[in-house]
Amino acid sequence: MGNCGTKSVVHSVRTILTDYGANTGYIISRKRFQKGAHEAAKNSNLHLFNFNQFQTEFRAQWVNNVVDELEMIGYPLRKYSDPMESFFDKYYDGLDKAKQNEFHQLQNEYDNISMMTYRIYYKNAMNGQLDLENLDKVIENNLKTFPKDIPIYCLMDYFEYLKKISTEGVSKFDNLFGQRLRKN
Repeated sequence: MGNCGTKSVVHSVRTILTDYGANTGYIISRKRFQKGAHEAAKNSNLHLFNFNQFQTEFRAQWVNNVVDELEMIGYPLRKYSDPMESFFDKYYDGLDKAKQNEFHQLQNEYDNISMMTYRIYYKNAMNGQLDLENLDKVIENNLKTFPKDIPIYCLMDYFEYLKKISTEGVSKFDNLFGQRLRKN
């Protein structure tokens, strides 16, 4: 791998972007870029990152997208787990005592997980932006409540586990009622 941080490489990549009509391009360098490289990329759709900058930039975008997806997956579970929710009242009233007890057990089992799917855990409540400063602390605290045998080694494992357990929880509630009690 040659030195991708040179002015000539930037000009070459800009030409390729133009020729192919690409919206944007990235050059990631293991080291620093030469001074002329930044000048050559200026006022273009080409972005220059060292590897750490690249990881920081795309980590934020990825987490932002996965939190939005998690919110959608977790929404029905939050509705079922919320003791103040009433959308299921007429269905609950039709359950026998054993099923009502099972419902309350499911609420207790999934209450904490359902809250972890809520975007407010990961995003600023006022502006809706990802709260990167507190993200690692929030996840670390949440992990303390997970079963010890769950193999979570990275952010993807964490979010995939929450999606999986939320989907399973919703399925249990749906099975208890014998139907889906939501529109989507």
